[in-house]
Amino acid sequence: MSRNTKYQAVKLESTRDKDAKSPLETENFFSRWLYLWADPLMKLGNERQLQASDLWPLPSDSKCEVITESFEPKFNKSQSIFRATVSEFGAQALVVGVLQFVAMVLSLYGPIVLNKVVSSIELSTPDFQTLAAPVVSLFVVKIIQAILQTQTDLKNELLFVKVMAVLQNLLYKKALRLNAKSRKAKSTGEVSNLFTSDMWPIVAVSFFINQVWIIPLQVTALMYLLWQQLDWAMFSGIGVMIVAFFLTRWFATMQRTNWRVLMAKKDTRMKTINEVFGSMQIIKLNAWEERYYAKISDLRADELRSLWTQFCIGAGTTAMNNIAPVALTTISFACYVLVLKQPLTASKVFTALSLFNMVKQPMMRLPQIVAAFMQAAVSYKRFAEFLALAERDPSVVSSHVVS
Repeated sequence: MSRNTKYQAVKLESTRDKDAKSPLETENFFSRWLYLWADPLMKLGNERQLQASDLWPLPSDSKCEVITESFEPKFNKSQSIFRATVSEFGAQALVVGVLQFVAMVLSLYGPIVLNKVVSSIELSTPDFQTLAAPVVSLFVVKIIQAILQTQTDLKNELLFVKVMAVLQNLLYKKALRLNAKSRKAKSTGEVSNLFTSDMWPIVAVSFFINQVWIIPLQVTALMYLLWQQLDWAMFSGIGVMIVAFFLTRWFATMQRTNWRVLMAKKDTRMKTINEVFGSMQIIKLNAWEERYYAKISDLRADELRSLWTQFCIGAGTTAMNNIAPVALTTISFACYVLVLKQPLTASKVFTALSLFNMVKQPMMRLPQIVAAFMQAAVSYKRFAEFLALAERDPSVVSSHVVS
């Protein structure tokens, strides 16, 4: 090879402008609600592979340093994650809830239009002018509903990022301030579990917190529309829902209890693993590998048994969620025909099936939400116990280096 050989430097990807801002802060209302601000990025991604520098920076109100500046004083005053989170993000969650409620109300318009159209076809020769108004109005309503749903999804994601940021920051700073006694009380594995296993159930509450009050209202409205179609036979469906609710509560209680046991077993296993890694030289010198391998394997097998129980409970919940809507439809139609002796017309069948299909989703989500709240309650208790640990006295610690 010649001594005059020259090498060309690899071109690095361009860095993002330091003064760049998120489109959510600069774009107008129309662009933000229709996602027109995302078009340039979509176009660029269609032309070449996207780089990290092509992405927008986080909105200023979603950055950790900005959020924690207002969150930490509220937490230090109340010493409660729940109160501080509600105080900091309650208004944003309420806005998301209002948008979700409006979208839910608009979703009820579809079965009403379906009933009008089918009834019009049943009774007489369909008139285009008569059918045009409800069909066009349904088209407009569905567009508005889609816009609201996409906005609630985005706002929910941003709220999720904010809650995750403040909790991780709170946990990280607390871990650095623990005194010697507290460090012995909580091992590295237990703290690691707080960041991984316990963080998600708590933060996930921000996704469906508004569904706790929206789903009952949605089910009530749907049952009223069903009563207009099936009369008193609708109450047989309510009976099915009550039975499903108590079964859901039973499954959720089992899931919460087993989740608490599972987390305790996981902490024990992680504590043993950290002790093994910390004493690896002693274990090697004394040839204790097989002994500790057997111990960790037994702990893992015990943990897997609880994990298998958790999956079995989840499978039972899923089975009940799929059986309940079918039982609701079958029993309601059977009571309407066999007990009330009423004929099932096409308009009633199609409208009722549409309503039953809409009832199915909240009925399946409600047990999942209840179970998620149960898991979050267990994780929240573990968080609170960790944050209540004693801290070192900052007055006895000096950061100055003595020369």
